[in-house]
Parts: sequence; C-alpha cells; structure tokens
Amino acid sequence: MKTLKTTLTLSLFTTLLLTGCMPDSLTKFKKDPPKKAEVATEEPPTIVDSSGNTFDVSTLVDPTTFQYSDEVNNALVTSLNAKLGDKVQLSAEFDGSVGEASKVKSVMRGCTITPALPSGLTLDTTKSETGCSITGYPLTISTDSLNPGAPINYTITMSYLSNTGTVKTISTTLTMGVYTPPGQFEYLQNEKILLKVAPLSGSLNTVTTNADVDSTYVRNGFITTALGTTGVIKYIDPDNFKLGVIKLIPIRVNNFALLGLPADEYPGLLTPRFISAAGGKSAKVIRAVAATSTIYVEMISSKYFTAGDVLDDTKTFVASTGATVANVDLTSGLKKGSSSVLDIDNNVQYFLSVMQGSQISRVYEVAKTFGTDMPRLTFSTIAATGVMTSANGVKYTVAPALPNGLFLNEDTGEITGAFVDTLDPAFFTIKATNPLGVTSTDIGLSSIKAPLDLSYTNRQLVAVKSTTKFIESETILQPIVAPSTTSISGQIIRKYDRGSGTDENRYKLAIDASSGYFSAGASLDSGNFFYSEKSFIPVSAIAPSASTLSTVPINVNYNLAITVGTSAPFTIGGYVSTPQGALGKVVAIEGTTLFVQNLTPGTSPTFVAFQERNGGVANSIDNAATYAAAETTITQIEAGTLTVTMSSIAGTPDFTAGQDITSSGKLAAYIFDSNQTDPTIPVDPTIVSLSNVSRRPDSVPFLRNAQTVYDNENETGANTGVITNVANQNVYIAETGKYLEIRANLTEGNSLTYSVSPALPTGLSLNKATGLISGTPTVRTSLKTFVLTATNLIGKSSYIIQLEVRDYFKIADSSGATTFQLHKYGKNMQARGCKINANDILEARGMLDVRCFLDAEEEELHNTDLKFTSSSGAGVCEFIQVEPYNFQQWAPLETPATKRLVTTSGCAAGSGAGLPGSETGTWVNYTPTNESDCDGNYTSESGPNCDEGRFTVINYVGSSSDPTNAPTACDVLTPESPRVVTCGGKKVSCLNGPVTDILSATELEQGYRSLIYSTSSGATVNNTFKSPYSKLLYTNLRVANSSVKNNCTATNSDADLWENLARSTAATAAPYGKTQPFYTFNCLDGAKDIKARIRLIVRDWNKTFKVNSAIDFDLPGALPNGTALMNNTDVVFGKNNNDYFDWDDAYNGAAASFIGTCADPTGATPYQYPEGEL
Repeated sequence: MKTLKTTLTLSLFTTLLLTGCMPDSLTKFKKDPPKKAEVATEEPPTIVDSSGNTFDVSTLVDPTTFQYSDEVNNALVTSLNAKLGDKVQLSAEFDGSVGEASKVKSVMRGCTITPALPSGLTLDTTKSETGCSITGYPLTISTDSLNPGAPINYTITMSYLSNTGTVKTISTTLTMGVYTPPGQFEYLQNEKILLKVAPLSGSLNTVTTNADVDSTYVRNGFITTALGTTGVIKYIDPDNFKLGVIKLIPIRVNNFALLGLPADEYPGLLTPRFISAAGGKSAKVIRAVAATSTIYVEMISSKYFTAGDVLDDTKTFVASTGATVANVDLTSGLKKGSSSVLDIDNNVQYFLSVMQGSQISRVYEVAKTFGTDMPRLTFSTIAATGVMTSANGVKYTVAPALPNGLFLNEDTGEITGAFVDTLDPAFFTIKATNPLGVTSTDIGLSSIKAPLDLSYTNRQLVAVKSTTKFIESETILQPIVAPSTTSISGQIIRKYDRGSGTDENRYKLAIDASSGYFSAGASLDSGNFFYSEKSFIPVSAIAPSASTLSTVPINVNYNLAITVGTSAPFTIGGYVSTPQGALGKVVAIEGTTLFVQNLTPGTSPTFVAFQERNGGVANSIDNAATYAAAETTITQIEAGTLTVTMSSIAGTPDFTAGQDITSSGKLAAYIFDSNQTDPTIPVDPTIVSLSNVSRRPDSVPFLRNAQTVYDNENETGANTGVITNVANQNVYIAETGKYLEIRANLTEGNSLTYSVSPALPTGLSLNKATGLISGTPTVRTSLKTFVLTATNLIGKSSYIIQLEVRDYFKIADSSGATTFQLHKYGKNMQARGCKINANDILEARGMLDVRCFLDAEEEELHNTDLKFTSSSGAGVCEFIQVEPYNFQQWAPLETPATKRLVTTSGCAAGSGAGLPGSETGTWVNYTPTNESDCDGNYTSESGPNCDEGRFTVINYVGSSSDPTNAPTACDVLTPESPRVVTCGGKKVSCLNGPVTDILSATELEQGYRSLIYSTSSGATVNNTFKSPYSKLLYTNLRVANSSVKNNCTATNSDADLWENLARSTAATAAPYGKTQPFYTFNCLDGAKDIKARIRLIVRDWNKTFKVNSAIDFDLPGALPNGTALMNNTDVVFGKNNNDYFDWDDAYNGAAASFIGTCADPTGATPYQYPEGEL
C-alpha cells in the first residue's frame, strides 16, 4: 500500500473496537458488543499506531481516494489488459489515515471484490500495507460473459474505522480482462485453386492438363507439393504462369475393399474410376491407399461427400457397394510449411521441385452460398483453443472490402454469403486484433461463372457519327491505336440509318473486321490508307444488354445477320432458334434485321445453320433457346460464307468449285465447294458453298430465295439456276501472308483458358487467355473443322468452326494512291480481289483466266507510278511471268527489199525524162540524206528510225548520142550498177509503253517482251511502271490500256476485243499491230507453260470518279449518275480540268486526226501522241 498525502484522525483502535473487528491479538481490549444505545460515546476511544503511539479516533481522516498502481509498469491504472500467464501486481493506494503506513493496520478493516478474480489472481484481504492489492499469474482468459471479449468491471471495497468511531467503506472500479495475443491463422482452401507459379525451367512447356474426367489422366497433368497435397491441373495460362487446379480431397472409407479398386495406388491413371452417392454427389478416384482406407478424389459434383454417405463405384449413383464415408478432410491445402516458398512437382507424386508457387487464389462459383452450396470459408490455426475467439477479445477486419455478397464475421473470422458477380483473382488482408496484439493473413479469392454460349465472329456492328461519306463494299480504316502497331482495316458490308433522332446510335456500319477490331473512340477513314477522319465511333460505344437504352451507341461482334418478318418478338441478349435446331444469341437489332452470334449447342457441339427457304415451317424462327413455335419467318440470311441450294436448272451451268457466279440480285460470289462434279450433267437441286460474296452498292439485298443465278461474271446467259434455300456456314477463310483475327464471344464466364483441337494452321495462334485466333498464315490448308473450347474450373463451352487457309496467285496495287481500285472484272465485282485460288490452279478447275481492272482518277494516274505486286505461295507457280502492256507509238514499217528507187544524173539529172517505161514508177529525185525513202524512219519528224529494211537505188547517167550536139541532145540513159541502201533502224524503236520500264533496249531488240521470276518456293514480285508525268507526256495513253480507241469498238463491251484485234492486225499497223493490250501476269509450271493467267486493264476516270461509280461495268454511259465519268472540260486556273485527249473519254465518232480512227488506225500522219512538258 502506498501512502497518500493525508493523515488519519480517527483512532484505529476505536474503529476496530466499535466495529467488532478486534483481532485475537487485541482481545485484552475487547469488550462485549455494545448495544445500540451504547454506540455513541462522549469521549472517543483511542487507538494505537504501529509505533505504540495512541491517537484519538476523532483525529482520524477518512479516505477520499482509492486507486491502483501497476507495479510492473509503474503507472496508475483504472483498467488493465492482463496477458495470460504474465505477472500481475496491482497495489492499492489510499489517502487519509488509512494511507499512512503507521496507522493502516489500526484503521483498515479489510477488502472484498466482486465478481471473483480470474483463476491465478488473488486479492489481499489483510489489514496491512499490501491490503487490497491484486497479484498473481492469470491462468485463464477472462472477459465479460455477456459481452465476450470485453474486459470485466471489478468492484473492490475497503472498510475502515472512521473518525466517528464507526466503520465505513470506500470502493473503486478496476476494468480488467485477461487475454492472450492472437495466433497465426490461415484460411482453408476449397478444392478449386488458381495458382501462380514460377517454373524453374522458365516455361510451362512440360505441363499439361487433365481436363476431361472421362479420359485417362497423365502424370504431368498434376501438381504435388512437398507436403503431399495433390491437385489436378485443369487449365493453364502460360502467358501469366497460372494453373487452374482442383485439389484432391482425402476421404476415409469404411469397408474400403467393397469399392473394388485395383491394387495400384493410382487407379485413376490407368482407367477412369469413380465414386458416387445419392443426391448427385460424384467424384473421380485418383489415388487409393488401402493401408489407411483412404481414397483421394477429384470432385465432379458441386455437392461434397459427408460422413455416412453410402458409396457406389460408378460416376452416377445406382446402388450401394456397402462402402460408406467415414470422414472427409476438407482442411488440407497447398502450404509452404517451414519453407519460404511452395515447392511443387509436376507429377502425381512429389519427387523434386520443378516450380515454386505463390498467390494461391481460392476459386468459387457465383451465387453459390458458403456453408450451403460450398464448404464454410473458415480458417485453421495452431493456437490454443479459444485464442482466436471473441472471448479473447479478437475482432476480425478485412481490407480492402470484400466483394458484394460476402461478409466477414467480426467475431469468428468466418466469411459468409455468396458472390453476386465474377471476380478476377484478388487478394485481401484479414486482421485478427485484440487488446494485446494483431496478426494477419492474406487470402486470395476469385469468383467465376461457367463459360456459356461460346461463339467466334469476325464481323462488327458499330455506331458511327455519320455514314454519309462511306460506301458499301469499300475498305474502312482505323488509324494506329495502342497497343496495335498498325492501322486496322475492314470492309463495309452495309450501312444502317435508323431514320430519326440525333443520338449517337442512329447511324451504324456493319464491317467485315477480319484484320482487326474497331474500337470505341476510334477515327475512321475509307480508301487505300488512312488519310483523315471521315467519321468516328463514339467513345461510349458498348455491347448492349436487354436493359440498355436504344440511344446508347453500340459496338458488337456478330457472325450472322438474319432479316425477319418482324423483329418485335426479339430482344437483345435473347435467343433465336429454328425447327432444324439452329441456335443463336441476338446482340443487336436494326429494323427487321437481327444481328446474331451463331451458337453450336450441346456438350458435343454440332453446327446447325439458319435457313431462308421458299416458305413453310422450315422457314420459321422462335425467340427461345429451344424452338417451340414460330414467332415469324426468315426473309434473308447474310453471312461470310453460305450454302445455296438451286433448282429449276436451265441449260448446262457450270456450278462447280472455282467458278464465279452472279445473281439477278446484283451480287457475285465464288464457289469453293459443290456437290456437282460433272458440269455437263445438270443436277437438280444443285448445292454450292459460297464465299467472297460481293454486291453492287448501296443497299442491294443479299442472296435470297427466288433469285436467278448465272454461271458467269456478266449476269447473262441461258445457263442458270433459281435459289430455293440460303443457309449460313461457319466457315472462315484465311489467306497466306494476310493478317487475320477471329474473336471469341461468351455470354458469361471468366478465369478461362481456351484450347483448340486439332492445332491451328501454321502462322495462326490461339490466345489461351482471351480466345482470340490471330496471326498471318504461311501455309495453305484444305477446309478443316476445329473445336474451340473455353474452360474454367467449373465448366466449359465449345464451338465449331471450319477454317481454310487459301493461297493465291494474285496481283496487288502497292502504289499507295488514294483513288486506285484494283478489282476483278465483271458485274458486282468491285469489291473482289484480283487473284486466283491456288487450289483451283493445282486442281485445274474453275476460272484460271481472270481479268481485272485498275480504276483510277486520271490526274492521280498521270502523276503516280504504277506499282504492282504479284505473288504466289510455295508450290503454286513455279514461275511468274510479267508481260507488260505495250503499243506501237509509230507504225513499225519495214522497207521491203524489192523496193527500187531510180535516179538520173549527167545531162538528165533531176528530170527523170527518157527513163524506160518500166522505171518511171520508181523514179525519185533521190538524195542519200532523205530518210523518208525508208518507210519506217521518222527522224525527219522528230521520231525514231524503226526501219530495219533496205532498198535498191539505180542511177541512170544521161548522155548525148551525138556528141557534136551535146549537151543540147541528151538522148542516152545508161544504168549504173545497183546500190543497196540499208535503213539502219530498229523496229522496237517504235514500241512504247510500260514494257520499256522493265526491259532494256537491248532486251527488246533481242525480242524479249516479258520477265520470268522463279517462285517455286513462294515469292513476291514487284514491278514499277513509270507515270506519264515522269516521261513528260500530256496524256495517260502510256499506262491506261483501256479505251474506246484501243478497242476500236463503239460499245467498249469487252476488253478482249483489242487483244483479238491486235492479233489479227498486221504488225505494221499502229497502234495495235502485234502488241500486248494487257498487263499480263502468267502463273507458269516447271516447263514454263501457263497454268493460270491474270490480265489487267488500267482505266482512268474523271475527277468525279468514286468507288461506287459502277466500276464493275465496262461502259460508263450506262451509269446511274449520267455523264459523271465523261470528259469534264471545266476550266480551272486557266487550264481545262480534264482535257488531256487521253483514252478514258467515251468514243463519240472519229478520233483526233493525229491519233487515227478505227477505220484507219495509222491516221493521216504516223500514229503518235503529244510529247513535251505539262
């Protein structure tokens, strides 16, 4: 006891005497207890202090303060958090007389406490300086029973002799709890784990999956920790070094032998073995240890086995084997033990560490409740019982906050609830805190949904600010946007305008986005390369759901557009189905068109097409996942590849693979497969598979029922069929050397890994995390079927595609010009590439002689070099022959050797008089410097000498027979010896055009008109042909080989006419004679014989030329916009806008005199065109 700064004034002795608390040692002073009347005395008794001094009781001073001092920490306290097992030493302190050391024994009467102190602590009740002290070592945790964890309020009462001679009390409150610091704890792992690993080899190449529970498992499809915990690897994310694992659960079994498991410890590696119980419980047996009657199982069902379950040895419970579950251990987990890392072997048994694990994330299924659908999420600890409880004052907190739907019980630390949404692996710190300390543990959590409705698409529907500046079928471009390093391009399939409103969702573009994804916020341009923004995709563009307002701009992937009678029954996010079993999900609706992600339903998916037929229930469509009844009918199917059925076959149409067809619906397509093998035998019905579908812009309907189909590129003829059925296909066409993307889509599902079987073609790869198929194929392949699967730890979804990698013998424009459009010749072909399928070449089928147009605005053509890239893959063309367009600028005349020129000299010089009659027709006033005497020498007209001929000159010398009369008489003409004159020219000097850009004069003189390149291993050939401007020419005649004046026909209907004319015209006729009217590119075999041919025609148009200016037709006069492509003679800056006299102008009569006419190709003067500076 410590003394406070007051003195006692009441005799302790008197106090003890009056209260009846006289100790036995003082019995000599003790009297009988006073009666009530005798309590008060006039003369207070006296007391004696410890020194023997006597004091009057009346002098004692009552205490006013009662408090405790913590002798361990040397501090006054009103509360104390005592540690279990640690020393407690609390001394009572008083003021007044009881606080004086000499008087305390005489004054203090004793101490009491309520409630009782915890075990191990005692209250000193003696009348001494240590009276009322609390000391000891607490042996039990002690907190408030009504408020566990809260300290207890103790009331300590001390009685004392007062100065009135009566006994009084004074009390104090001490708040005290006995605690022990929280121990280390770790949350239990459920059986589904996402584990980040660090392979010691640096890669996961040796790791595989055991994804299919019905198959035999392989050893390196497991992981095992050094502490023995085993898990089955279900998926691999090699880019992020993550493994999805289902941990094996130990189950101890009664009557183990009745399960009939083989003696091998790992029966699941030999033949799939299972156990099951009533209520849908099922698991695959991986390991069996007979000595301990324990099996280690991979759970298949979401329901866990419990003690007492009766077991069957089948995957689905049928009947009891007699074996029952004795115990299920759900506490085992992947633990590091004493090591700082988690050592893992890639095997069903642990032999050595091949990787080290970290970031263990527990994987749970959305909407499944802990403790009901899944095991409780609690923790384990090595701390003593009660340490981690609220009775020990432990409170649990978590940071950051748990996801929606999950709750942390602050008293028990248990996590309850259910995930309401998916969560990628996230880590949370949970702290256990009480008055004596804090411990924490990290827990990784993720929530997943099983993958649903996997599909693959390469088309997009995007909202754009405006569609005004875009044209259907043209190329659309997005500039480089990080992380991409190249511009993204696609082809505009169709424009959509809702027709009203000003919101950002009014205008849309359907795009073939095979070469990349167009992103929200991106600028858009069209043409050959990105030049400036014509429009943009709103930043807020999203994939809409059923609840999305119609004014919100959209950006969705789709692979099929279905036009229906009415779209009213359908909703975005809903399903569509047909009686045949086709299934799809609606991702957007525009008018009566449903944009659909086609699905391949079933656990073993099979592709079923949507169909547009000629009526009947087969043409109906429902708004449910399983067809029940028709909501409306399908009126059009639009997809990248189609199956078209035709009947009413007329003539003998060639509807075989490799052919182009055209439709009365203003469409064209390429047949890549057909059921017809003999084109001479009509097949009714005929079924063909189509790709590369193109149509004349804008807003032309797609292929549909009742359209007539022609077996040629001109939409004419008697060989036809009538469409009776159109169905979509799931075929994707890739091209060697061309980048490709096909995107994965899911209704839901996360924490996925994607797989494909069989392996994709060389150059294409599957992103296992996103499912994206991308790359640049390098080797052609036939049409193959691939099964793509999205998998996570609770499910999978599969999708079927067919993929063909085509190689082409093709020509591309690499000039970079903005207006140049290189495309296949024929109606509806303005969007078709200039190429021939290698399979057609190798199988000698289909169209192997292809014509193409390069359409260009004439001013750009005048100033831009033509650059053509021809290419073929390995084994397609052993050689590529490039034979450029050429023409005769001057008639390549050759003076015949029979030509005789007669001259006179002597007295008859220059007169020609008196020549024999046989010579008068050959007489000329010849001089050796007169080039015109050579028929093909044009040097006197600033032209070339193209004459390789010769002629004979005979001179007659005049003399007089009568010398006396000379020179008056000149009557004798004597011939001299004939003299041969060589013209000295070269025929090729009259030749002009692009051929002179790749062949030298010497090569031309040697007769070469082409170059041959070796391409047996695959190669790309680049050729440049100089622009008219670079040659200082006024006109585009040098490069533009398509014109009325070239053809010399009034209709200009077929560019072949010029070729026919060139072959039939004499070599001396200009400009056609024996020339090359096409830019010809030949695919040659090893013997240099032609296997396939592409002939190119360059056409120049006025400044008003547009991609949609019906460039698929030959004759400009038939255009919808009248004379837009005719000659434009507007005067700008003093010069005519389009007055080059070039060959793009329509033929309206005789040509300019210096060019010649069709009737007289040579013209009034030698055929030429103006030269000089612009």
